[in-house]
Amino acid sequence: QSGFMITVTTDNEWKVDAYSSDRVRKNIGGLMEVFHRFQLNGNDYDVICNDSGLLMSLPENLTGSCLYGDVIVGNIVIVKVGFVDGEPDFVGMSLNELPKVKEFVLRKCMDFIMEREDNDNES
Repeated sequence: QSGFMITVTTDNEWKVDAYSSDRVRKNIGGLMEVFHRFQLNGNDYDVICNDSGLLMSLPENLTGSCLYGDVIVGNIVIVKVGFVDGEPDFVGMSLNELPKVKEFVLRKCMDFIMEREDNDNES
């Protein structure tokens, strides 16, 4: 499967890698759990974290927490959802999609932070 994936570390570093399911598992450090799905330009994207991250006491991932609206720990990986052999599966993103996905995710995080600050200021 060709294409790319994005990993966002707990230090908020954004890394692009060639997509493979082995690399997703390696970058999150364990079992995969999809915790968020979003649509952009008619495509679905899943955001994946380590299913055992809390048990492993991994540090918080601020980008993941903003997307989810609650605490997400460990590195997260963003992949495109497509079809492989007619079945829904993760697939790699094109080079053109990478900056659009990053911009979308960062905008969602900014909206979340601004909304949270507005709510804090009201109380």
